[in-house]
Amino acid sequence: MNPVPAASPAADAPGHDPLRRPVILFTAVTLLVFAAIYYVYGPCSNFSRFSTSAAENATVSEVAETPTTPGGETQSAPDAATIDALQLSFSKKTVEIDERLASRLDLVARFMREQPRAKLEITGHTCNIGQHEDNDRLAQERAEAVRDLLARRGVSSERLTAVGRGEREPIASNSSEAGRILNRRVEFRVVE
Repeated sequence: MNPVPAASPAADAPGHDPLRRPVILFTAVTLLVFAAIYYVYGPCSNFSRFSTSAAENATVSEVAETPTTPGGETQSAPDAATIDALQLSFSKKTVEIDERLASRLDLVARFMREQPRAKLEITGHTCNIGQHEDNDRLAQERAEAVRDLLARRGVSSERLTAVGRGEREPIASNSSEAGRILNRRVEFRVVE
């Protein structure tokens, strides 16, 4: 008769589960991975605000270039309604304005120089990703960046008001990326 090998005492102990350690290890590693992803891409990851190139950070809604007459002369600056319709869109967590956007803002600057009594309210907005306080600050920073650019183009800073509205005034649903992109914007309002 062949003797039956004795089972190890740990394997026969009541409550022993041979998968316990691998499951605990897997759970711990999974939590660490999710924590790292949240840290990098979560709502508090402000370090990425200036980490991408300016060309990736901002886009502008289409505004016609300054029209010319058949003789090639430049017509006057756009009217207040055109300025009011202008919106600048930003990538998330960015305040930078690239040269393509800056050149488009020359139209706004020219309008303001030709209308010495006009004042301009520049309003920054964000999508709903992130903390309310961070979004308010980011919206204000966007409006101030546009204000400063216009001041460098000859518009008196006393005529420019920068206001941050954060995520409070969306123009599209924040439930999709396309909607969030539309909500990350700076708007203009001419006050005469």
